[in-house]
Amino acid sequence: MNFVSDGVPVVNDIPIKFALREMTALMRSKKVWAGLGAATVILGLSGPFDTIDVMPLLERLTYWGLIVVTTFFSGGMVADLVLSTRAMKRVNKPIRIAIAGLVIGIAVTLIVLALNWISMGLSPFVAHYAFYLMLNCIVIATVIAAAMTWAQAPSDPAGPAPILQRLDLEKRGPLLSLTQRDHYVEVTTTAGESLILMRLSDAIAETTGTDGMQIHRSHWIATHAVTVARRDGARAVVTLQDGRELPVSRTYLKDLTAAGLLPKKGSQNG
Repeated sequence: MNFVSDGVPVVNDIPIKFALREMTALMRSKKVWAGLGAATVILGLSGPFDTIDVMPLLERLTYWGLIVVTTFFSGGMVADLVLSTRAMKRVNKPIRIAIAGLVIGIAVTLIVLALNWISMGLSPFVAHYAFYLMLNCIVIATVIAAAMTWAQAPSDPAGPAPILQRLDLEKRGPLLSLTQRDHYVEVTTTAGESLILMRLSDAIAETTGTDGMQIHRSHWIATHAVTVARRDGARAVVTLQDGRELPVSRTYLKDLTAAGLLPKKGSQNG
């Protein structure tokens, strides 16, 4: 754990750590493996892309099993590494979906090319074959990314923030802040604090219904919780209603100013 100049702890927000953690969680999920198994059986029996003509049943099941498992985990990890960067967190949803489809599609294409080369002797250096395969993979990956994104969207954005459902009943209340601590997010409400194993970006996505903003790589605040905001050199500091002070990095100063919480630089009370 590192520390900023004012002594407030921040974490090393390394995307690969989160990607590996999420892949590990998926690998332990019975539902994931059940889904992968079902996909393998369906593809193995139906034999798409002419595999029904060139492979016997057992070989088809083995082939599609390798395709399904390797592309699911590797494609997901590559996408997670790219989409968890700070720049991507500021991109709107349709562009994120398109980028996810492109990244996953390319990663999956490379894997399928390698498996086809090994299992069927199809050279990956045939341009029209590789391009056609990549185009199919990108389209399929984009459709899946869009479906998963919209399926995970909150159905009642006007209701309580979804993240509150992760808390014990006695800890639920109006949100004050979210803080990343190693692999956990500290969720602070008017009823207390709770630690949840998740990424800060994922926790922020579950604050629907509460006006707030990210103010630092490790901090998100609810706007109603701010009692004081002051500049501190090139950065700023906000004081929340529970008395805590959190740093605002220069990256997020303009957001705080636009929300009317921080006076513009050079104003009389700034």
